[in-house]
Amino acid sequence: MLWLSKALPEDSSASVDIRKLREIAKGADLFPQGWFEDRHYAESLKPILLRLCARYLVQVRRGKEAADPVAEFHFGNGCSVDRVNWLADLSPRGMARSAGIMVNYDYVASRIEERHHKYVSSQTVSISAEVRQMLSESAGVEV
Repeated sequence: MLWLSKALPEDSSASVDIRKLREIAKGADLFPQGWFEDRHYAESLKPILLRLCARYLVQVRRGKEAADPVAEFHFGNGCSVDRVNWLADLSPRGMARSAGIMVNYDYVASRIEERHHKYVSSQTVSISAEVRQMLSESAGVEV
């Protein structure tokens, strides 16, 4: 949410997804109290926020590291991003930190070392076909 709160007003490249969120918000608070309980509103945000979350995890960097420190830990230990889960943590902290979105990291014992080396040497993040599809649906984002 911190990254998104900065990207909404400042993202000069204004990806299609950021522009869509700006349109939905119409200058108001994008996440008003209880927004996730409004089924229609939440469903309008779902595909956009899931793509942006996947983009944040896989592509946004702080230097050579993933912007998200938890993702950095997992990538460095040889995992892949398996799933991005909608409204999986409705606690106040989960909503404030990630709009309730959670991620599943996948550790395949036979691929941990290979994935670790790819990440350390070239910051290549392994992702599932589901996450790859999610990212490819976002115009202007290279997968």
